[in-house]
Amino acid sequence: LVNAIEETIQRCKILLNIRQGCFVYNKLLGCNLHQLNKADENIQGNALLLVKEALMPVVQVSVCSVEPIVSEDDITLKIKIKAYNQYADLEVTV
Repeated sequence: LVNAIEETIQRCKILLNIRQGCFVYNKLLGCNLHQLNKADENIQGNALLLVKEALMPVVQVSVCSVEPIVSEDDITLKIKIKAYNQYADLEVTV
């Protein structure tokens, strides 16, 4: 049985891993994290804004922090959220 926090985390993971516009039944579902640029001087601020935008439909969640880790191949975002007075860590690779 999945509890509320687990369901909320799962929903956040789905929203952060689907490119906005790719889900046939709801073109607004997903995020625009693919727009992040490794060379951007304000990558942390832009990542934070894009994560907050993606998770806006999940009213139980507040985004505490987003830490981008840039490698040669991709960008990994370490995300801390708060929901139901509990904290959770998420990781997304862009």
